Amino acid sequence: MHREQCFAAFSGDNIVYVIRQSRADFLAAKHQERERLKEIQMQSAQNFMRGCSLLLAMSLLPLSLSAGEVSQSATPVRTPMLTDVQIPRTPKAEPVLPSLRYAVDPTRTMLFQIFDPVDEDALRIEDEQQMAKNGLGRLRTGVVEKLSQSLSLRDDAWQKIPVGRLWTAGVVCVDAKAVRVRFTDVNMPAGAELWVYAPKYKDFVQGPFTGTGPLKTGEFWSTIFPGDTVYIEYFVPDSAQGTGSLNIESALHMYRSPFDFAGDGGGDDVNGRDCHLDVMCYPDWHPLHNATVKLEFVDGGSSYLCSGTLMNTQAGDLTPYVLTANHCIDNDAAAASIAFRWFYQTTSCDHGFGSGIGSDYGTLLWHKQLMDDSLVMAEGLLPDGLTWAGWDTGTVANGTDVVGIHHPAGQRKKISFGTRITHPFGNPTNYHGVTWTAGTIEGGSSGSGLYRADNQLYIGTASHSEAPLGCTNPDGPSGYGRFDVAYTYISSYMNEGPEDEYDSMGQTNDTCVDAPLLTGGDYNGMVLKSVSDDWYGFVVPDGDPLEVTLDFTNSWGDIDMELYDSCGGSVIASSATTNDQEYLTVTNNTGATQVYYLHVYLSSDVRNQYDMSVIIGEYVPPVQHQLVQVPITQAAKDDDPTLEVAETIDLQIVINGGDDWTSTDATATVDGTFYQHPTFDADIPQTGFWPAFPSLEFDSFFSARDFAAPGFAQGPDNTDNAISAIWFDTEDTGDGTYTIARYTVTSGTLFAVSGTTTARNTQGELLPFSLQMDINFNQDCSGDLNGDGVRDQADLGILLASYGIDAGGDIDGDGDTDQADLGALLAVYGVPCP
Repeated sequence: MHREQCFAAFSGDNIVYVIRQSRADFLAAKHQERERLKEIQMQSAQNFMRGCSLLLAMSLLPLSLSAGEVSQSATPVRTPMLTDVQIPRTPKAEPVLPSLRYAVDPTRTMLFQIFDPVDEDALRIEDEQQMAKNGLGRLRTGVVEKLSQSLSLRDDAWQKIPVGRLWTAGVVCVDAKAVRVRFTDVNMPAGAELWVYAPKYKDFVQGPFTGTGPLKTGEFWSTIFPGDTVYIEYFVPDSAQGTGSLNIESALHMYRSPFDFAGDGGGDDVNGRDCHLDVMCYPDWHPLHNATVKLEFVDGGSSYLCSGTLMNTQAGDLTPYVLTANHCIDNDAAAASIAFRWFYQTTSCDHGFGSGIGSDYGTLLWHKQLMDDSLVMAEGLLPDGLTWAGWDTGTVANGTDVVGIHHPAGQRKKISFGTRITHPFGNPTNYHGVTWTAGTIEGGSSGSGLYRADNQLYIGTASHSEAPLGCTNPDGPSGYGRFDVAYTYISSYMNEGPEDEYDSMGQTNDTCVDAPLLTGGDYNGMVLKSVSDDWYGFVVPDGDPLEVTLDFTNSWGDIDMELYDSCGGSVIASSATTNDQEYLTVTNNTGATQVYYLHVYLSSDVRNQYDMSVIIGEYVPPVQHQLVQVPITQAAKDDDPTLEVAETIDLQIVINGGDDWTSTDATATVDGTFYQHPTFDADIPQTGFWPAFPSLEFDSFFSARDFAAPGFAQGPDNTDNAISAIWFDTEDTGDGTYTIARYTVTSGTLFAVSGTTTARNTQGELLPFSLQMDINFNQDCSGDLNGDGVRDQADLGILLASYGIDAGGDIDGDGDTDQADLGALLAVYGVPCP
């Protein structure tokens, strides 16, 4: 197997090129360098400069500083730029939209939300006034529009498709240049997929999202889609437990386009901006210009535009740090909404209209108003060939030639030349002053980088400028936050990107030789870098299975794994999908205890995090939960006719290994109504009254130890559609299955219960659980052959296709499709299901 890995070469004084070569060459070079480092007896493994880009270019890079702040009077630190020149990888098969996969029309049951046009002229006038007032600042690009009523899965937008169901919605912001949509309450069952796309631009597709979305919080903005319309598809397979949940609560109407497929500036070039200089006309600043990125993000009720710079670390480990201005990004929500646009530049000097490559979502690591800086981790998939800017914390004297690279007004990348002066606005301690000799900056340039012209190293972040901005005042001075001041706060970040416990403080697990031996358990927050693979060893007794599961966000870097029968041996299992989870299992049938070695690596991007679950031997959880449907007796229905249309569900706890106390805290909800007995209002079941009041047995309650003492329940706290309570058993429970709650539902389609359980045999650890069940009152919908809730032309088509051939249109249950079935369908044609 020849998966591409990281190997280093270099050229010049201030640039390191990272290229991809075979893993064998990489490991050989790394082993040779490790032996050399041992020979010169480095005093502390903490000072090892890890990462292949560093190991072969060590003479170019400064030694790592310890984490923490340093004073401005400390010895200047200089780190060169680094360019990732990756060899193209063999692409994996990409997942396909459900509507294309199953050849169905997504618009057949699609819900639409349509927003009227915005007053673009008035918004642009406001923007000009704000820029003149602020002196630079972030440039507004769009406004958030709230849906009058959020689109949710409870809406009638489902259609039955092969092996599952499809829910679709469309959002239209009339005359918008681009659109984003915001999702909340996202919680999808295993196997479910959420997709977003622009129907008029086939290349703009985002998905599949799974679980609680890319941020793992249940809330996120989609990426930016050109045009004024986006479609949403949500696919739930038949095998899924429940439908899940999601809401579409708002949309972003962008009146400044982040794309421009025919001309410069995203459609925002106007006369008077001729002073800006195309960066592609200045080859001396290639490839450094590829470190500059355009940032589009949402903050409050608007979206904004800024610039940023991809920053190198002293370790050269390709950590995707982006430095921008604090006045651009100063909160977690804004960072999480960032849409990065890389390579947004002309294809050659003053020619060609490249639209760039996008990636999404960021994490705010640090920000400071003092020198107007923010440090963000770019989370989404980075394109190949980017540059990580080098930087310099040394003194910059007045008269030093400087250069800025930026996206003024969202235009394709520009370059400006100037001279360093004393900060003209009264704060030289924290800011460089710049006067421009060619080109200038304006709204949208905020957060971009300033470089020394002599060594092309980063020294400042664009913060403010004299009004009026841009080409109407090209000689107006500007202020840049001093990087040497920012470095006193972020030196630990700039030393090396975050690592996990197995790859830091002098430890490494980059090869099987260095692999730590792990036991079964959960290992969360593991960090994986393209320059540093992860290896782990597992001791597996003869006859025992080994299971390994990796959970991560695939769109933030595709993680794969392979298992070896020994260090340097053969691959015996692997997992290399495009999902958010990789899983493999083997059983040791060698006749002896075996040490297996797991190799975890990135097949795309430069960094990602993952959670790893390892099971060695048969694993039985000490406490489990399950839902069981309970038939309602005829006596109960006769006692209370409300139960004629109802479903009863028991929550049961399964205890393994014995126990002497168990506690469960649970909340149950339904998108309808829970049954409450009309006469009795008790916290726990009163079994003594069941013979006289049969309906009482099917009340909604928490039990006291399987309907009998010992044990007790606190609560429940009831509403029409929610029940919360705590069940506690103080006696020796022992192994077995116990009913701890009963819920009877009289209306609704989805029942859900979640909470935590603890017990003696869990050592007090809270074990979370979450269960769902679709509610089906078994009401007859004869003739609804495709299960979409309506007897219509689609059902008639199914029946006619099976007429006289098979039972595909059998309505009367006699095993064929004939005249009787046709008559039964026509009798209810057009009538919705009850």
